[in-house]
Amino acid sequence: MGFVPIFLTLSGFLFLFVMVVTQTFKAKLKQYQNSLDHLAQILDSKDSSSRDFSELEANFLLQKQNQTDPVAVDKVNRARPHLQSAKRLKMEYNRLIKTKPYQFIAKVIGYTPI
Repeated sequence: MGFVPIFLTLSGFLFLFVMVVTQTFKAKLKQYQNSLDHLAQILDSKDSSSRDFSELEANFLLQKQNQTDPVAVDKVNRARPHLQSAKRLKMEYNRLIKTKPYQFIAKVIGYTPI
């Protein structure tokens, strides 16, 4: 009877830890997707449903090379913070998944690096 409270406490702690980690993963992914959405809107991406970071970055670099067009320069200036934010969020999410206690939970729940 003396071990029952210990097991209940440990299982409660593990359950709460898993919930917090899951919410953290969801929040990071949502921030990343919002950043990609803003970037796609600014760059007038042809296929806005495709939120692939590499395509948006290639589109950004293409418009960055077109320095003679004032509209392209304005788009580049407005898109740069969103591109930097998306890169940072992607790096933070991948680093979080590689961290030891989070790595096990990500593997069990099914979260993969971006």
